[in-house]
Amino acid sequence: QIMTNNRYVARWLEQFFLSLYTVVGGLEVARGAKTLGMFLTNVIVVLEIGETYRGLYELVLEMQQSFPNLQRFVDYMNLPTDVRRRMAVNRGRRADTKATRQTLWKKMKSEGQSGVPLDQMDIYIENELLRTTVLSEKDPDFDFSRLENISGKLEIKQSQLISLVGPAGEGKSHILYILGDVLLPPTKS
Repeated sequence: QIMTNNRYVARWLEQFFLSLYTVVGGLEVARGAKTLGMFLTNVIVVLEIGETYRGLYELVLEMQQSFPNLQRFVDYMNLPTDVRRRMAVNRGRRADTKATRQTLWKKMKSEGQSGVPLDQMDIYIENELLRTTVLSEKDPDFDFSRLENISGKLEIKQSQLISLVGPAGEGKSHILYILGDVLLPPTKS
């Protein structure tokens, strides 16, 4: 409703100034101070200026409509990030992966196997990693006392299909979040 009314402002101003000039210019023509040809030429000029002003005004209105989206974009771009923490975790994982890959490579060579060592690597989460990751994220809906009984590690072999089963709120989603890097461990994993 407001935008519709705003679009009419330029037209109303154009009509107002045209009416004002018609009265003032008409009186000058009636007094003989201005010729009729000059008056009509000035009416056309006022109409052209009004159309140009209307186009500029509508352009400004369109630009103004984009300001909320632009403000949201700027707000999102200035949110705090966890890039440094993710980089540190990634460096730790790369170092662990490199060491494991070299160990697997030597093992594969000694056993006469061929292939890529990454295809032999397991995915694992140790109990301390799970506990510290969930605690570091400060999830208000998670009952941290349930993590005290976690022991051992979750190890997934390549091409192995697993399922996580348990009651609601026991940490199944948190394990998936850790594997997908949605939750980050506070130290290297």
